[in-house]
Amino acid sequence: MVLKKLIVNHLLPCIYKAFLSVNVENKPLFMIKTDKALVIAPHAGDETLGMGGTISKYFKNIKVIRLTDKITGTDSVSTKETKKICENEFTEAMKVAQVVNTECLHAKNDEIIYAYNKLLKTDLSEFDYIFIPTPTDNITNYKSLGVLMKRVLSEQTVKDTLKVFLYELWSPMPVINNFVDISEHIETKNQMIKAYKSIPEIENVINSVNALSQYRRYLSNNKPSEVFLSFEYKDFIKFITTIYG
Repeated sequence: MVLKKLIVNHLLPCIYKAFLSVNVENKPLFMIKTDKALVIAPHAGDETLGMGGTISKYFKNIKVIRLTDKITGTDSVSTKETKKICENEFTEAMKVAQVVNTECLHAKNDEIIYAYNKLLKTDLSEFDYIFIPTPTDNITNYKSLGVLMKRVLSEQTVKDTLKVFLYELWSPMPVINNFVDISEHIETKNQMIKAYKSIPEIENVINSVNALSQYRRYLSNNKPSEVFLSFEYKDFIKFITTIYG
C-alpha cells in the first residue's frame, strides 16, 4: 500500500513532467462545431462514469466506441445474455446523451490487447481528440488499451494536431491539465448511469461519481467538472513507452 501511494503520488507525476514535458496548467476544454472526438470505452459504462457529462455536453462532436460486450454486474449470466444486456444498456445511455455515432468491436474482455486488427480498421484520421481511460488505473484492460493505442497511433495516419485525453474512473489521476464544466449536465449524466441497470448499487455509484466531480471543482473553475490529462499524440506514445515499454 505504501509503495502504491509512492508510485501514484510521486513517481507518476515526475514521469509526466520530467520525461514528457507535459503542460500541467489546468485549462478548460472547449470543442468547436467542427471538432471531432472519439471516446473509447473498454466496457460499457466506462464512457459514462468517466466522462458522461462531457459526452452529454458535446454529443454532436462525439463518436463512442466500446471494445467489448462486458459490463459490471453480469458475471452470473450467460455470454449471450450478457451481450444483449450490454447492448441494450449502452444504447439507452447513448440515447439519453443524444449520441448517435456509436460502434462496438466485440473484442473478448480478457483479450483487449489483441483487438489491434479491429481497432486498426477504425479510421482515426478524421479525429481531433481521442479519449481513453487512464492506463495508470488499476484495471488490466485500461493498461492493455493504452498499449494498444500506442501501437495503433504509431501505425495509422492521423492529424498532426491529434490529442489524446486520459479520463479517470476508479482512481483520481495525480496530474491533470484539462477540465470540462459539467454543472449543467450532471442530471443527464446521472440518467445515463441509471441506464446501466445491471450495475450493482447504482445509487451509490451515482453518489460517488457526483462526489468526484464536486471534488474536482476546486482544481478547475469552482464548478463541478470532469478532468483529463491531455497529450499531443506523439507524447502519448512516449508516455506509454516510458511506463510499459
